[in-house]
Amino acid sequence: MSAGIEDFVAQCAAGLPQAVTLLARTVVEAEPGRRDCVTVPTPDLEALLTGLLSGVLGPSGSLGGAITLDELVTASAEVRAPWLISTTGRSGMAGPTTTRVLEGMRGNLWGMAPAEVAPTIEPFVPAAPALHPFLAAALTGLLARRDGAGASGGAGGLPTYEDRYSRLLNATTAADKQLPPEDQHPERLAYCQLALGNVKNAARILNDQFNVNTVTTSQWIRMVCLAAQAPCPTPREIGTARAFADCVQPSDLGTVGDEERSVTRLLAALWLAGDIWTVPRPVPGGGLPGRDERLPWIPDAVLAELVRQEVGFLFGRSARGDREDLQRFGRLFEHEKPTAPAGQAGGPSASGWWRRRRRWQQAAIGTSAFALVAAGVAVPIALRTPCGEGLRYNGDAKACVGVDIDSGEFVSHDPLAPLEQWLKKDNQDLDDTVAKENASRRPEDQVYTVSLVFLQEMTPNDSTSLTFAGVRHAVEGAIAQTELANADAADHHSRIRYRLLLANFGTHADGEQDAVAEIRAAAKAQRIAAVVGIGQSSKNAKAAIRQLADGPGDHFTVVGSDITDDAIGMTDAGTAINGFYRVVGTNSQEADAVRQYLQTSKLPHSRAVLFEDTNQNDAYVTSLGVAFGQLKPAETMTYEGNDEYPKRVESLLEGHQQSYCGVPSDITYFAGRGTALRSLLNVLKTDSCHRGDVATIVTGDDGTNLIDPATALPYGAFNYRIAVTALAAEDIGTSLGAAPAATLKRLRDQFAADRVGAAGMFTGSDFQDGLAIVSADAVGVLSFAVAKTNSLQDQAHDDPGSIGADLSSVDCGTPYAGASGYIAFDPTTHNPVNKAMPIVFVHRDGSAEWSKEVAWPLGKATDFEGGHGCP
Repeated sequence: MSAGIEDFVAQCAAGLPQAVTLLARTVVEAEPGRRDCVTVPTPDLEALLTGLLSGVLGPSGSLGGAITLDELVTASAEVRAPWLISTTGRSGMAGPTTTRVLEGMRGNLWGMAPAEVAPTIEPFVPAAPALHPFLAAALTGLLARRDGAGASGGAGGLPTYEDRYSRLLNATTAADKQLPPEDQHPERLAYCQLALGNVKNAARILNDQFNVNTVTTSQWIRMVCLAAQAPCPTPREIGTARAFADCVQPSDLGTVGDEERSVTRLLAALWLAGDIWTVPRPVPGGGLPGRDERLPWIPDAVLAELVRQEVGFLFGRSARGDREDLQRFGRLFEHEKPTAPAGQAGGPSASGWWRRRRRWQQAAIGTSAFALVAAGVAVPIALRTPCGEGLRYNGDAKACVGVDIDSGEFVSHDPLAPLEQWLKKDNQDLDDTVAKENASRRPEDQVYTVSLVFLQEMTPNDSTSLTFAGVRHAVEGAIAQTELANADAADHHSRIRYRLLLANFGTHADGEQDAVAEIRAAAKAQRIAAVVGIGQSSKNAKAAIRQLADGPGDHFTVVGSDITDDAIGMTDAGTAINGFYRVVGTNSQEADAVRQYLQTSKLPHSRAVLFEDTNQNDAYVTSLGVAFGQLKPAETMTYEGNDEYPKRVESLLEGHQQSYCGVPSDITYFAGRGTALRSLLNVLKTDSCHRGDVATIVTGDDGTNLIDPATALPYGAFNYRIAVTALAAEDIGTSLGAAPAATLKRLRDQFAADRVGAAGMFTGSDFQDGLAIVSADAVGVLSFAVAKTNSLQDQAHDDPGSIGADLSSVDCGTPYAGASGYIAFDPTTHNPVNKAMPIVFVHRDGSAEWSKEVAWPLGKATDFEGGHGCP
């Protein structure tokens, strides 16, 4: 048995030598994060407990009377309840058996007093003892194995887990009702709800107490810690990461406030930490964690970070004078790497959590136990982190951020998981092919691979207008174009091949610092050549671009695929960020294209109104507002957008309703996110302004996020049409030129080929929002530049980062015929020159209608195919 498995078995046994012997024979595949590796057969577990409890069971046992193991298992719900094993507890469940069991356990070694359990972490230890962790887990496990329903439906007619904890909840509720409000114990009700798997109900109870003036912060923390001692009924085949996700992501939690959601996450993290039969996670370098590589309370870095984050959030929401106790509580979850005592190389220190662990060891049978004790409950050594190689958990982003080297998930139940696995196979097949081909090549003809990192907000949520569908489309486009680039490289006998790695910096790029750090850390081993994608414009996205393209250390070429804020590619001095290019036009170019389009279209545009989002944290909307302001609207109506609070945005927009409808306009410019536009339509749907006329609302490329045939737009008396300056067109014939049309057809054909082996992916409808097309162009322009220069292929063998050195040569003389149109970089700004902007109309049913018309910032197309170059 390996040292890691030995530690895990000792953790499960919690200091009982007899349990170690049995568990060592039955533990299976100690895979990190698994909760079902302890598979002791019921007869063996019963025999072990009978032997361990020989002095307390039976006619002469210390429990007083002929108590059998079955009766003890039945009573385990109350025996585990901290307030009932204490000397002042009251059962509330009639029956002499339970009463004798409780009275016997109170004076027995198996029931540990609070001072023995965790003497160094006051004032947060609930004032109640704890049952020995192995005994608690074993008795609860046997109770849960009783099949059936109802008091007589279990094995042999014995009560079941659900029956006993339902009765405990009812008894606890009834007991509380007999007390005055100031003497009631809501934390006990939360404990019972949690034991029954009702996480939301338990969190609501505790959240209500958070706002009770007579409850101090320290008292509230003790309430949470006591409730978190409840057993977990989640099926053991469900791993820790998914169990946590199931706790905090049910559909009905979307309606609760931020504070209650935070309490839910805090409670779930503490609760799941109480399972001592969870396999520890690996530590850097491989293997199971050593005894000195654990956090003091929750040894899993992810859950500990969640606790710190939620405690910090609640600290910010609290107005109490004693709220510093929250900070003190949060600091208990900080990592403290033990140092070796003198004379014990690599051993643990005698301080901090080690002292707490030793006290438990001495109190519990006197043998070595590798379980920690937190708030009176045994905490497992480590829980699974859902983050794979190249990723780290980021509390602000609430997801794994960094570069996904082994194609793991960014969040639990990741919607992108099928694509991640597809890409993993693509990269493995490429590596195998290259190795096979190189076996027969001369050294100077060897083929080599470099990695392109596709960085994006891979984990969007309700606080952003971006959707998982949009992210999926963008990833599909990057994958398909990488496959085409490798096919072209093979056909043209190029020495270079491309691997694609996905990277996440979280919603709004909140985890950009961690993501950039992980990309840099992986650069050498993964031969990272360039970063593409980026996604929506934000301050954090700009920071990521600067760090990657022009920051300290190694620089990477960064090619933006759908980022349109004018200033995001500029330094503070007003010059282009060295190494940053983009394949789409800027917001100013979108506004110029709109002006040119309105002049040539038949749409009336004599009077215009501008809705302008003033959210300074959103670079896209502020830039678009400035750009649309140059079109000289007759009136400007401002609001501060916030995708996380659409109802608040609606209330702000309602303030402009009377003014907007008082003087109808021909054109409404909307400088905001698609989610805010939906809010405006919701405000206007019952109004009669513009009745008989059709209001034309013109917005920027974020409006394509409204394209979703499954989600209709708000519609009523207000009659409207939405015109969006799109980044790319699904199919507009040869309006962009013959060569771009051929590139687009080839991309569509690649999607069709991939679709054969990919259920639900690479579909034709995935082109509608244009994200797949521009992502493909970001990859395509890189491979195009490399293919032009043979010397660059040789240079990139030793310096993958040099792959983007020749992007400046993609100019008006030698443009790239992308699927979204010709791309020629301006040498001063690195923006595409006169980039085509197709106009798409979004209908109220969420469908898209491509107008077959293209807007050009300069008023007409640049004649690249005629050889005339840029104007």
